[in-house]
Amino acid sequence: MRAHAILAIALLLGASSCSNQKLPPGTVAVLEQADQFELLALSPTSTKSDQSFHGYAVLGAAKISQTDTRRRLVSALRQSMRESDGTLAACFHPRHGIRATRNGKQVDLVICFECLSFKLYGDSEETFLITSKPETLFDEVLKNSGASPVRPSL
Repeated sequence: MRAHAILAIALLLGASSCSNQKLPPGTVAVLEQADQFELLALSPTSTKSDQSFHGYAVLGAAKISQTDTRRRLVSALRQSMRESDGTLAACFHPRHGIRATRNGKQVDLVICFECLSFKLYGDSEETFLITSKPETLFDEVLKNSGASPVRPSL
């Protein structure tokens, strides 16, 4: 019972601080002004392959050259950060990723809409809480590019 109380308190503390989540300014600049921007469909199970994206196999990749599409993806993700109520699942089964590069600086996002979080890899390594709302847009962009996400059962 005590463990449940500690978990509840931790979730409440997380919920009170999550509305202040902000990506580092350098990360935002790379995402919004990328020379190269790639949206990835990931396998939610980890792998040790050299071809993996931060430990997850890439099932499909779409190079996104349209500024409007990039802006919609990044805006939807940032909006979901603002809308997060602090809910976080105890799992991490990412099915999406973003790799953006600007002037040689690379930012990677490993995104799990199921678990309501994403991991940032770049100048810093951080985890951010999100909602699942952007998942439909991410799937649509992947599908329209021919890099449809595969939904293996866990």
